[in-house]
Amino acid sequence: MRTTVLTVLVALVVSPVLGCDRAPARRDPTPAASSVAAPASAAAPAPGKSHVDGKNFTIDVSATPCKAGQECAMTIKLVTAAEFHVNKEYPYKFTRAAGDFVEQGEKSGTMTVRFKPDTAGEAKVGGRYKLSVCSADQCQIEEENLEMAVPVM
Repeated sequence: MRTTVLTVLVALVVSPVLGCDRAPARRDPTPAASSVAAPASAAAPAPGKSHVDGKNFTIDVSATPCKAGQECAMTIKLVTAAEFHVNKEYPYKFTRAAGDFVEQGEKSGTMTVRFKPDTAGEAKVGGRYKLSVCSADQCQIEEENLEMAVPVM
C-alpha cells in the first residue's frame, strides 16, 4: 500500500553563534514543501505526537488530523531545563517550511509549521529543527531531526 508522504526538505546556511545580547535575527517564512509517494514504514512515528529529550531542553511535536487539499499545521514546542532559557536572538528554523517561532516566556517557545497534503492517507512531515538555549554562562546551538505522521482525511 502506498501512502502520500509530505516531506519538508531542510537547508540552512550555518549561522554564527548569537549571544543573548544581540539584536534579533530575521526569520524566513517562505514555504517550500513537496509531496512524495512512498511505501508505509513500520518505523513511522506515532500519529499525532513525538517527543525529544535533549541536553538542557525537551521538544514535543504534535498535530491533529487534517483534510487533503487544505492547510494543516504541526506544532513544535521547545521547553528549556534548569537554568537555561530560550535564546531570543537565535533564528529558530524548521527550515524551508512556513513556520513562526513564538516565545512563551523565558523558558519555552512554540513553532507552528504549516503544510498542505495532496491526498488522504498519512502525511509524514519531517525536517531539521534548529534551536538555541542559553544559560548565564553559555549558549548552545542544537539541531534535531523531527518527523511526524499526520492522519489526512
